[in-house]
Amino acid sequence: MEEFLTSCRAVQVASSGHSGSGVHVVLGNEACDVDSMVCALTYAYFLSKTAPSDLLALPLMNIRQSDMLLRSDSLHLLSQAGLPAHLLLFRDQLDLRALQRDGRLTLTLVDHNVLPSADSDLEQVVVEVIDHHLLEREPSPSCPVTVETVGSCATLVTERIIQKAPEILDQQIAHLLYGAVVLDCVDMAPSAGKVTPKDARLVEELESRFPALPPRGALFQSLHNAKFDVSGDAVVA
Repeated sequence: MEEFLTSCRAVQVASSGHSGSGVHVVLGNEACDVDSMVCALTYAYFLSKTAPSDLLALPLMNIRQSDMLLRSDSLHLLSQAGLPAHLLLFRDQLDLRALQRDGRLTLTLVDHNVLPSADSDLEQVVVEVIDHHLLEREPSPSCPVTVETVGSCATLVTERIIQKAPEILDQQIAHLLYGAVVLDCVDMAPSAGKVTPKDARLVEELESRFPALPPRGALFQSLHNAKFDVSGDAVVA
């Protein structure tokens, strides 16, 4: 994953020019919570391994870089998974509209299914959606939509990877996906009203494939504690 994200930095630099290959951006929602971050990272990585070689897939965090300091649970999960946060690419570091003007941009939306009004001009380049919220976008033959009412969008990304390219899963990617689902589904507790049978099945699949993953309860508690940590200790390392 580090090598992939480093290569995305090269795409960022190249995008400042007026020519080059097409760029396929995987964009999470404006909250950029753990689920949105993980889905952008892992689905872009999946595309980089499975899509045509001329496709440059990159994950984009839908916030300014400075705002990442407020996502202490996301920073904690990245640290647990051994992924340096400074490798992430943020909204203020990539000019989507310049890429669009050059005819080089396509978008996949993860963890949301319609762009906010401020980004409505980018709707014409949305080519895929994966989400677990109420469907708001109009159907289009040019934009496949996967929307299911599950506890976490990361569940749907995990399912896609296991179905299409299970060989790309490693401990680091599994940890990211696992953490997102366990956090969204409140430690997989039925009493919380979040977890669905599909969430449970995919979490069990990750546990089976990667037995070194941390226990659910400990992982959930550490991420939950980090989310409400207001000490300001989190840094983009």
